[in-house]
Amino acid sequence: MFSHNCCVDQLNLQDLRLTGQIKQFWLESGCVYGYRKIHLDLRDSGQQCGVNRVWRLMKRIGIKARVGYRSPRARKGEASIVSPNRLQRQFNPDAPDERWVTDITYSVPGVQGGHGCLNEPRVCLEY
Repeated sequence: MFSHNCCVDQLNLQDLRLTGQIKQFWLESGCVYGYRKIHLDLRDSGQQCGVNRVWRLMKRIGIKARVGYRSPRARKGEASIVSPNRLQRQFNPDAPDERWVTDITYSVPGVQGGHGCLNEPRVCLEY
């Protein structure tokens, strides 16, 4: 038996022991924790190992963190003021310069709009 085989066997035994503890902590967390929190649990229990080793062992046994998403919440602040609808969808004026309508539309950043502009506001005045 060569000396390098002895070190490999010890590493495999440590990996098996760590794998059992990793799975135990993962199950205790409700199958939610990822490798960072599992590493903190292992460190708190007295085990010394690196974060990358925990990641490698978790990947080997096929366990992952469950990603949680937060539900959207109502935002605090003042509600926007809605002006009264004075036009009542009557867009045909009796005389010129009687009714002015504006449309200020901002495009989504990073998406090219129909007019070829990237992130520039489009102002349309009708009279």
